[in-house]
Amino acid sequence: VWSWKLYWKNGTPPPTLTVLKGGDHLQIDDLRIPEKPENYYLEGPLAQLYLYCMNEPCTIQTIMERGLEMREHEVRVALYRFCEMGITTVESKRFLSLGVPHGLHNIDFLGCDRPS
Repeated sequence: VWSWKLYWKNGTPPPTLTVLKGGDHLQIDDLRIPEKPENYYLEGPLAQLYLYCMNEPCTIQTIMERGLEMREHEVRVALYRFCEMGITTVESKRFLSLGVPHGLHNIDFLGCDRPS
């Protein structure tokens, strides 16, 4: 946190983790460490999986109930891989994607169905 405060104090752009959506793919730009920027690209079911966990923490069971076209084992492996990449976190078996939609003015960014 202290290093982020230093960036802001010096007028350097703040660290960000943003998500850009295009069709069935996502581009995740990780600029939290300015000296080591990372870019990730997710397509198809992996992109949808990341989106499912953006609004609220999700369990694997909740994700499977939404009808994602992936097997449970594939979902588990992907989610833990997202955690290793630092773009998702997990606590008490609930996964939360950390990226923020690029341009918060776009309310319909996620465009994924939520359970009723």
